[in-house]
Amino acid sequence: MKRATFITSTVAVIGLLAGGNADARWGVGLGGDAIRLAFTKAKEHAATITLKLPERALGRDVSPGVRQFIVANRDALAADIMESEHVWVQDAQPSCAWTQKTKAAPIQLSYPTCRGGVENFDAAGELLIHESVHHFGIEDEAFADAVAIAIYSAWRAGGTEWLPMAVSRGPEARLLASAVWTDEAMIVFGGLLNPLTLSATNTGYKYDPELDSWSALSINGAPTRFGHEAVWTGSQMIVWGGYVARGDSKVWQNSGAIYDPKTDSWQALRTPYGPAELNDLSIEDRPVQTAVWTGAELIVFGGAPVGGRPTGGIYNPKTKVWRAIASSGAPYRVGGHTSTWAEDKMIVWGGLDLNRSRSDDGAIFDPKANTWKAMPSADAPRARDAHAAVWTGEKLIIFGGFESMNEMNGTGGVFDPATNQWTPIYAESVPARIGHTVTWTGSEMLVYGGKSKRLKTFFGAVSAYNPTTNSWRVIEAARGGNAPEVRQHHVAAWTGNGMLIYGGRNEAGYALGSGGLYLP
Repeated sequence: MKRATFITSTVAVIGLLAGGNADARWGVGLGGDAIRLAFTKAKEHAATITLKLPERALGRDVSPGVRQFIVANRDALAADIMESEHVWVQDAQPSCAWTQKTKAAPIQLSYPTCRGGVENFDAAGELLIHESVHHFGIEDEAFADAVAIAIYSAWRAGGTEWLPMAVSRGPEARLLASAVWTDEAMIVFGGLLNPLTLSATNTGYKYDPELDSWSALSINGAPTRFGHEAVWTGSQMIVWGGYVARGDSKVWQNSGAIYDPKTDSWQALRTPYGPAELNDLSIEDRPVQTAVWTGAELIVFGGAPVGGRPTGGIYNPKTKVWRAIASSGAPYRVGGHTSTWAEDKMIVWGGLDLNRSRSDDGAIFDPKANTWKAMPSADAPRARDAHAAVWTGEKLIIFGGFESMNEMNGTGGVFDPATNQWTPIYAESVPARIGHTVTWTGSEMLVYGGKSKRLKTFFGAVSAYNPTTNSWRVIEAARGGNAPEVRQHHVAAWTGNGMLIYGGRNEAGYALGSGGLYLP
């Protein structure tokens, strides 16, 4: 079918189609390569933003019919855009592009007409979406225009990068809270409401990103904590440790609680190992103990040893029984370390040792055998605490934290248990920081937020690290202004297709009651 007039936005973003002058020859090999490659890039971009476009990013002016078509055919439309072959002709045509009403039909494009009629990268992407709409058996040119413009308008507004998070009926502003992803929603619990007065809370809220809505948890039996840990078992949330205020001091609680979403109820969780309060281990903005979920048990680790054994233990929710962690080979940590569950073992690295010195070593714990194995020191990251760690499914990634006050570049490392080797990370484009979060997308580690350890700078860009290529890419704040306020000591969770962040402390030192959903 021939394609009629195509309506595009007048917003010019990147002049990728520029090249040559009025007398330039646009055949392949004679100057046409530039426009051909530009359309190839536009194809990839159009498919990407279509695939990850959430319904609520579509503008209010989008008609119900167009909205329904996009939501119902989003995945298929994105796939069709990528599968469609571009067939170029050097003869001028009445329209820049035309195609047939069949899936993945070739999209024919005219070099002369496209050069004169497509002004920018946005327009090329809109054009390709328009033509793919026809592959769904739709002849209406205005409807195809409306679909393309709706998708690219959402992208220009930042709706395919950051989406704002509702504040109505949401949590009070807070920092040093916890968050877990339940496969349907993010649960934010506890935290510090006022860092100046150490005012903490026992409130929690569940956020549904599909509905962009919050609902409050019961507070009956909920512990008041900040700086604590939380894990999701698959059906319940276990909250562990954290600080409470004792006047002007902070006291770590060697206890926790279990929240059941089905009954909206709490039950206390005590440990028989160590004292109920670790009142000599108050460490600014760092967890004393870490908590990991193995798939069947909770492992708590950290704090000064009691009676020669590590503070913490292994808890089985089904039997409601604790068992001790072996002391032989254990890397005693006062706090500030990371513990990461790696398939069938827990990896503990870094943190403050018994002398409160920063450590550059770690150990691997096997809960079935109740044994520890030291990690190699060759190529390991520099000694640090308050860093972040994430498991990729195959490797452990360490990044950031307190290490040296003399350098601004971010460092870390990738540990491969299969080879028992470290690969150093050095990132001049991603400055060192504390108070940041990391999430794993399935292919990249997303680093968000945090504060420079040397300067007062807070970071708002998302930095993505690919361990396969050992490379970084930095994604600046969304063009449409949807990116949240810069922050540190916030919470983050990966939903399966996006990164949710909430709360934290802003540059003025106040707790934040806002957040956002980042779509990589």
